[in-house]
Amino acid sequence: MLGWFQSITAKLEKDLLNMSKTGQWVFEMQEDAYDMTLAEFVEKHGVTQQNVWHEVQEEADYMEMDDGA
Repeated sequence: MLGWFQSITAKLEKDLLNMSKTGQWVFEMQEDAYDMTLAEFVEKHGVTQQNVWHEVQEEADYMEMDDGA
């Protein structure tokens, strides 16, 4: 019975590690989207991720408007 528990625990630890890696990847893309032009972003992350750039830029524009800028 303990072997079953250990295998579930190992799977959960692996899943958490993968989620952490995914979270880091998304965070890096968001940082890049804020700092890069669309062309630079697409060159690094690919055209399939350009929606991330657009979302970050829209949020940045909204924050600037909210600050009265």
